[in-house]
Amino acid sequence: MQLRVPKRYQPRARRRRRLVPLRSLFFLSLTAGLAWLGYTAMQDPEPFRAGASDVANAVKGQVNVAQDRMFPVVPTATPDVRGDLVECDNAYLIGNIEQMLDSCRQALPGLPNDVGLYYRVAYNLVITSSGGENTARINEALEMADDAIRANPESPLGWSVKAMALDWSLRHNEALIYAGRALDLDPNSTITKAHLANIYRNLGQSELAESTIDDAIIELETRGGDDETRAQVYRNYGRFLTSEARFTEAIEPYQTARRAMPSHVYIAVELADLYTILGQNDPTYAQLAIQLLQETQSIAPRDVFVLFRLGEYHRGRGEPTEAKEFFSRCIAVDPANLLCHSRLGWVYYLADSEYLQAIDHLKIATDEGSNQPYDWYLLGRAYFRLNQCELAAAPLRRGYELLQEASVFQVTLSDFDNAFRECNITP
Repeated sequence: MQLRVPKRYQPRARRRRRLVPLRSLFFLSLTAGLAWLGYTAMQDPEPFRAGASDVANAVKGQVNVAQDRMFPVVPTATPDVRGDLVECDNAYLIGNIEQMLDSCRQALPGLPNDVGLYYRVAYNLVITSSGGENTARINEALEMADDAIRANPESPLGWSVKAMALDWSLRHNEALIYAGRALDLDPNSTITKAHLANIYRNLGQSELAESTIDDAIIELETRGGDDETRAQVYRNYGRFLTSEARFTEAIEPYQTARRAMPSHVYIAVELADLYTILGQNDPTYAQLAIQLLQETQSIAPRDVFVLFRLGEYHRGRGEPTEAKEFFSRCIAVDPANLLCHSRLGWVYYLADSEYLQAIDHLKIATDEGSNQPYDWYLLGRAYFRLNQCELAAAPLRRGYELLQEASVFQVTLSDFDNAFRECNITP
């Protein structure tokens, strides 16, 4: 048996205290070092910035690699648009422009870099814009032209069709810039020269317009071109001759353009307008005008350009019932059509003395931004007929301002003076 004996206490040697503890010395040194590094970085930050940037980029790269490994991006499948593209081509070949536009639009998501497809859509939106009156179509055409330019800035197609769209929307100076860029990329682009000639004509530079369209015709007949190019060249030539009052000479170019592209309604409408001018002195041409419009309307029953012209034809002949029918059909297709509301308002006021109906349509025309002084004059007079002179003041004053800027044959300043006097209001 072993007895447990408690250990005897033995004191340890006492440690000597240092004047400055090691831990404090360490932190003091670390602080001094960091202060020195901060001072050095402030004096010459570039080496430190470059080093920090390299470290950050390395870390970022490692993070991206890990992220790509853990969360891989699933590629988006390109839609199969071959069927839409076939329908687009077939509709174009048979002249069904509306069906062509629908099918081509559906094909675009699967062919985002197809400049030719963007061009086709933009071009046909312009020529079906009722002479530029359909601003929605013009705006879409401009967007498609921009998409074509983004898809390939070195292709002249996007620049050329944007010049055309701008020209039809009366932005002629802007159009000139884009046509010039298209010709820089392709100096032999016949259709761009046709657009450029029309731009020059709209800018009042008739000599440049004539020389440019003559050059386009020579190139077309020498090197050839597709039917669309032929139609555009000869249409613009006919338009130039019409603007120079060379009406009889303009017939053949317009007929050539129409033979090239019989589905292009705007060419038929412009040719009918030309026949109408000549019909003022020769009834044969007047008859040709209405026959051509009726034939075109049977091909394109919902084209507001044609419906408006037919309404104008019957209004000019003093046939208000027929005129109202065509203007109403035009509005049914395009409820905000300024011109059709304007002329329908004229018919209700002048032929039927139906002032409330006249106000309904003239108010829409003026709200849509009509610059025709007669719209504002008749709106004011319709309010006067209903004993509402307080409502007549604003439209009469606006029409009076417009008439001072550009005269029209339907109304004179003295007509406005009489209207102001009868309503006892000041201009």
